[in-house]
Amino acid sequence: MSLALFALIGLSLFMIHEFDEIILVRIYLKRAENLPEPHGSWWDNRSAYPSTEAISLGIAEEFLVSSVALALAVSLDIPEMAIGILVPHCFHLVGHLVDAIHVRRWVPGALTAVITLPLLIGAGIWLILTNNLSWIWTLVWTAVLTVVLFGNLRLMWRVIIPRTQKWLDRVYQTYPA
Repeated sequence: MSLALFALIGLSLFMIHEFDEIILVRIYLKRAENLPEPHGSWWDNRSAYPSTEAISLGIAEEFLVSSVALALAVSLDIPEMAIGILVPHCFHLVGHLVDAIHVRRWVPGALTAVITLPLLIGAGIWLILTNNLSWIWTLVWTAVLTVVLFGNLRLMWRVIIPRTQKWLDRVYQTYPA
């Protein structure tokens, strides 16, 4: 498998999963008020959970960061970097499955995690089998990019989404629907 094809498959599977979250998280939160909280602080104060618009902007930022990183991996021909970018996404998918097990029911992202995780792992295995990868560089890139991407995710949830939500609330108050 070519590196470019792997990057395209990985990015496409990432977005399929993220659309699942964008579309269904608000519906889930309305219906699941009495369920245990799967992520603790991530789901605290469900009534104040960000709007779909704010979440979408955060996911768009994640998509942009991942796209640029995968484009760099492809243009510099570093398959180890491409794998390192998509491993954190696999962790994210596993997190949705853990959430579903914790609350003992479907959660947003769980269905697409079940579908896309094996496809992403399969594409990764195919890339590994068809390329001469350095395991040391694969581990280094994976460790570094996991820290960077999860740090970005934390920044997104702590800074970008809350500020976006405040801006949206101000705009909606100024221009009511």
